Amino acid sequence: MGVLDKVIRHKYGSFSFDNPWGTGEELGIGLGLFLDTWKGRLTLSAAYNDAWHEKEEVLDDLNWCNEIEFQGLGIGDMTSF
Repeated sequence: MGVLDKVIRHKYGSFSFDNPWGTGEELGIGLGLFLDTWKGRLTLSAAYNDAWHEKEEVLDDLNWCNEIEFQGLGIGDMTSF
């Protein structure tokens, strides 16, 4: 999804956003993983159809991706967080 700050304003009138997220995809049997930043914070999230995927499976995939991100960024493992 990229840098959300470039696509979404932090405030619209009296409404402000702390953690925006959304998808308009038809997932079917798929699993969508999304990496973005908002206000300088990196976020990995997922969208899935629970008729085809279990929550635990999706969390395992997210944790695996997080481990790869941490290695790539050179910030150690996730056990320190």
